[in-house]
Amino acid sequence: MDSHQRISGILVGMAGLMALIGIASTVLPYAILDPLRTLRDLTSSIWSMLFVAWFVLGLVWCALALAGGWRAWQRRADARRPLQVAALPLLLVFPVGTALGVYLLWAYRQRA
Repeated sequence: MDSHQRISGILVGMAGLMALIGIASTVLPYAILDPLRTLRDLTSSIWSMLFVAWFVLGLVWCALALAGGWRAWQRRADARRPLQVAALPLLLVFPVGTALGVYLLWAYRQRA
């Protein structure tokens, strides 16, 4: 594994960890205080259900970024697939996410 691949993988893993901390700090206080009310509020309208879908997609992205980052930390060759999938939505987060996603895709472009 190239050093650029490892560094970019670790950076994406750290971005996934920061996103997971942000998601948890946003949602957990409401869910801990009154879980039944929170569940009722999240299923009350179509906009709430769209929030839940967006929330689940965010958790999936965090899992991919963390798994790929951990595998890159261990210098495993199977880090490529989850990192490349995690880099695609990261490209939309301008400017830092775009730079990080482009760096990751550039680092893994050589290997077929």
